[in-house]
Amino acid sequence: MQVRVQSIHFDATEKLQAFIEKKTAKFAKVCEDATVDVVLKVVKPETAMNKEVQMSITMPGGNLHADKTCDT
Repeated sequence: MQVRVQSIHFDATEKLQAFIEKKTAKFAKVCEDATVDVVLKVVKPETAMNKEVQMSITMPGGNLHADKTCDT
């Protein structure tokens, strides 16, 4: 399984990348051929709800996509 992490408007720390790797490793049990794309983004200007994450999982037989906006 391949995991690609892209961070926009900030530098993702090693700890954050390790957290993403740990959480996405669960998909490897379902499909070894999956590709996971994670986009982390800090929206300018600084507001309470300015952190966004988009996750796309491409695997044989279908694709999954999720979006979330939070303050942390």
